[in-house]
Amino acid sequence: MKKLFYFLLVIPFLYSCSDEDPIPETGFFKVYDDVNYGVDYHAIDVVKSSTGFIILTATEIDRTDFSGIQLIKVDEEGEFEAELTFDPAPVLPTGELMEVNGRYYFFGMDPQTIQVQLISVNDSLSDEQIVNVPLTYPLAAAASSTSNQFLILSYDPFNAESVISYIGTDGSIINTAAYSIGAGEDVEATILDHYLNPGEQPLPFFVGETPGGSVFFNGFYNYSMSMVFSDFGGTPTGVLQGQTTDGGIRKAMPISGNIFAVGGFQFNDNFIAVDASISSTAIASSVDLYTLYGNVTEYRSYTPMDIASYDIGTTTYTIIAAETENRQIGLYIFDQTTGELVGKHNIGYLNPYTLASLRPETDEENHLLLTGTTYIANRFQRIYLNRIPEEEVSSWISQ
Repeated sequence: MKKLFYFLLVIPFLYSCSDEDPIPETGFFKVYDDVNYGVDYHAIDVVKSSTGFIILTATEIDRTDFSGIQLIKVDEEGEFEAELTFDPAPVLPTGELMEVNGRYYFFGMDPQTIQVQLISVNDSLSDEQIVNVPLTYPLAAAASSTSNQFLILSYDPFNAESVISYIGTDGSIINTAAYSIGAGEDVEATILDHYLNPGEQPLPFFVGETPGGSVFFNGFYNYSMSMVFSDFGGTPTGVLQGQTTDGGIRKAMPISGNIFAVGGFQFNDNFIAVDASISSTAIASSVDLYTLYGNVTEYRSYTPMDIASYDIGTTTYTIIAAETENRQIGLYIFDQTTGELVGKHNIGYLNPYTLASLRPETDEENHLLLTGTTYIANRFQRIYLNRIPEEEVSSWISQ
């Protein structure tokens, strides 16, 4: 069923610019409201399109406990243009939202068969395509950096395996490997709870590629949330072992060689690093990284995290984002070459804010995109999109 979206502009508390230093007109902060106040929305990801932005969201639907799927299209100024609600199927929108040849792809699931589905739309959301993929329970996805393929992590409940696969734009499996979760309690119940209660303590599933050409995923292995490296062989090439669901990595971004920028957790504590050494050919423990880098007390327990590489002039920065104890979005900015912390900035005021995605916008003006959820009237969970100009990000960096 189609629902009309409105937008609310709430920009003043986000920027601290004097009259001599006005906010660049290309920046905005928007919250997208809905006339149906009884429905909550949960942001998944945002992508720059040819004529604006597309936001992938999860929403409630009556026919199933799984999250439904909705896409929101806005223009260059953040003005609402269109929305697309998938009903009756699929469910479980799984990011990232990925662009290939002018179409925008993500994964979902058929709620009856639990089969993975590859979904794509055009820029205006007027043309949708859904193809079945012979996998079950999608957990995380990312676009390949070297080809028009998608890397997806899924869960096989019949064999209790974490499955990493390359998928073509037609839904075909190009390469795949499955790794046993091992003995332990009912992992499927934990995964289902992750699906059914995404706002409580979401599990940090993610996938990626290393500079050396192998792939990695963060998922269940040896009955723990672990960062697993693979060359699609019968066994992993390396593992950064977590501690059941009480410790591990929340996000990782390769820098060079075996150096990663990471955000991780150990029970209620969080740690971050931009120079973590993680071997793709050895067995190690995330506890060692926590011991080395210590707790970031500003971040709340079980916060989602995201990491982005962002260029300003000739300098490349690593930005780590997470939710703070007072429910703002805390950004830590590091010089990627030296590893030095050069700036911090918190986004949000009064209302609680959650984090879904941090993305550099690939345009000439070099904006930074931030999306997640906030609340209207302290009750109604809605999507926000923050487009931050380079000039604003520069002002957060110590000169």
